[in-house]
Amino acid sequence: MPRIDLSGTGTGFDCAEDDTLLRAALRSGVGMSYSCNVGSCGNCRFELV
Repeated sequence: MPRIDLSGTGTGFDCAEDDTLLRAALRSGVGMSYSCNVGSCGNCRFELV
């Protein structure tokens, strides 16, 4: 299962290949802002480093 590490925070979470980053983060207790929960509004957008 891929591990997602949030740069500069020391925080991370596991994300199954068939899951979304937003849902995996929320399930792991990582707070992320979102509105639509499907990716169309862009509030949960992030930068891949």
